[in-house]
Amino acid sequence: MRVSLIVAVAVLGGVQSLPERTLPAATLEFREAFTGIGSVRELSDGRVLVLDREDKMVNLVDLARSSSTPVGRQGGGPGEYKSPSRLIPLRGDTTVLVDPGLQRSIVISPSGVAGDVLLNAGEMVSAPGGARVPQAADALGRLYFTASGFAPGADLSTLPDSVLLLRLDRRTGRVDTLARLKQARPNILIDREGSRIKSVNIRKVPFMPHDDWAVFPDGRVILVRTDPFRIDQRAAGGALTRGPRIAYLPIPVVEADRGAAIDPLPKFKPPFDGPSTFLAPDGRVWVRRTTAAADSTARYDVFDASGRVSSRVSLPPRTRIAGFGKASIYVVRRDEDDLEYLGRLGLPPL
Repeated sequence: MRVSLIVAVAVLGGVQSLPERTLPAATLEFREAFTGIGSVRELSDGRVLVLDREDKMVNLVDLARSSSTPVGRQGGGPGEYKSPSRLIPLRGDTTVLVDPGLQRSIVISPSGVAGDVLLNAGEMVSAPGGARVPQAADALGRLYFTASGFAPGADLSTLPDSVLLLRLDRRTGRVDTLARLKQARPNILIDREGSRIKSVNIRKVPFMPHDDWAVFPDGRVILVRTDPFRIDQRAAGGALTRGPRIAYLPIPVVEADRGAAIDPLPKFKPPFDGPSTFLAPDGRVWVRRTTAAADSTARYDVFDASGRVSSRVSLPPRTRIAGFGKASIYVVRRDEDDLEYLGRLGLPPL
């Protein structure tokens, strides 16, 4: 596969930046468009589960045959969902479909059939609320999620500046605290009538710095820190390794970045934004970096096991990474009508 090289000229923190490698367009692309691809999961036979957050649907896509089959449907019964948010791999080809709208997760079988609720009635009662909508799982079936920012009786005028990353072992019921994560500060507007609170409006503010995280199948947890920018790693056994500080050039926030936001924005963008961390099958960590408003190119720092940047990668314009397969990268191309197309290309040697 052809990989072009673009020489980067910036010098950050006294260390010359790595050349940026531009990946080619997808070698295989599904012909039908999606509205807003939020999550993908490759199965062992090469088919792909695709979650469309905008259309609130899940489909099992065969790129080679250019076919698609719906998985489950809208509703509140068995095998149904209201607002699916992510696909989480379990052992083999079993997948968890997270549904915050119904505050539960359902299991998709290897054949692509949506079925049972992940936590049974007894587990739902005893497990922490966040475990109902986990954000990751490992090969042992342990669930990973963050604790709520609110505590009973807390002052609604502010939120903690961090949350806890937790792990639930469903076999034992044990919950372990793995890390504390910086969370993005929202804008909180409270309408009061005397001492009585009439309403609380919590609005997300774009480009507020926050930490990100991801979990390898063996239980290793990757912690992407925003201040200072670095990659920490917590081993499955609990030992924490801090990565080196990564120098970066802050990008100013301009009026074109505002979009629909009405709250004051920060002066500079953080090094990364949103859930933007992907784990490749070779053990490397890909983090999508923030870019200037006029830059339609998605750019990624690729970290090795030591937490150092081993490569810098960019994609064709209006294209982003959706996930990884066994030997592939799944990308999403957005056309001029803002429709999205799922594509696949081979994982390049880096």
